[in-house]
Amino acid sequence: MKLIAYCCEKLTIHDRRFIGLLALNYAVELIELSNPKSFIDIDSSQEYFALFISPTSLNYENLPIRAHRKILISMGYDLNDHAQHDIYRKVMFKNFSVANLVVVDNPVLVNKVVKDFGYNGPVFYMPYGCQIQNFKELTSPNKNVLGTNRLMSAIHNNSMVVEAIALLQPTSYEKFVLVKHGPESQEFLLKHENLLKHIALELMVGGSEEVTRKFLSMIDVYISSSRSDGSSVSMLEAMAAGKICIVTDNETNRYWIKDGVNGFCFKYDSYALSRKIEEVLNYSDEEKKVIKLNAQNRVKDEANWDKNSARFIELIQSL
Repeated sequence: MKLIAYCCEKLTIHDRRFIGLLALNYAVELIELSNPKSFIDIDSSQEYFALFISPTSLNYENLPIRAHRKILISMGYDLNDHAQHDIYRKVMFKNFSVANLVVVDNPVLVNKVVKDFGYNGPVFYMPYGCQIQNFKELTSPNKNVLGTNRLMSAIHNNSMVVEAIALLQPTSYEKFVLVKHGPESQEFLLKHENLLKHIALELMVGGSEEVTRKFLSMIDVYISSSRSDGSSVSMLEAMAAGKICIVTDNETNRYWIKDGVNGFCFKYDSYALSRKIEEVLNYSDEEKKVIKLNAQNRVKDEANWDKNSARFIELIQSL
């Protein structure tokens, strides 16, 4: 059985890990949509699976689908982005009315696929998650070190994070670790140059799991300012590593984090974030220890990449 994976032009490291998993079990041909002519001449009589990775790009609207088995994989779907919602709807109605399977990483989206898009086939919930064993020992010797590694994601308002930290008393935290990605990071740093002068800042260059592990070994408190999100891999990695996560109070984050129990949620506002950070920094070491353990326990099964990927391969084989 041949498997053809169509994907957007810019794959995340998590997308590539997912495709790598499939390649262990199938002959996979990866087709990036930056070259749309590349899939026109596929033999329509051939028995193959067609997988569509994160199909929220406009490029998918007129995609010819001739596979005998069609699987829609939607990772990181933005529930509050109405433009993306419309694109997703067009893709679902136009191309996947006869899909054999829809895979989502967002638990909130499971019912929405059925209710909002009129899809009547099976929906499989599978968070990317992480390889838990690679992160569970990343305890930090540093106290009150803040950090984020989601600087250049389009759905994150990192200006809010910088503004919130600038409001803190300098003596209340040790430093703020920021992982930057690509040339856009430099633009961000220049834009916020005046604010950053008042922050004890340490920069890292991201792009690999090795950097992520090093980042998580340095921090005590993980911050994510997503307007909306799927099951954030970065957040799940931080929880697996026993970090205190402070994340936006949105529907999907609340699925994973119960405020004050295994992490914290804040309203989408720099002052609210700053107050929440202050609250966390004032917790005792024993209180923090309980929250960190609760975070690790929350993700150890449901966000376990090895378990989830095995379930997915088993599901494909059953189609």
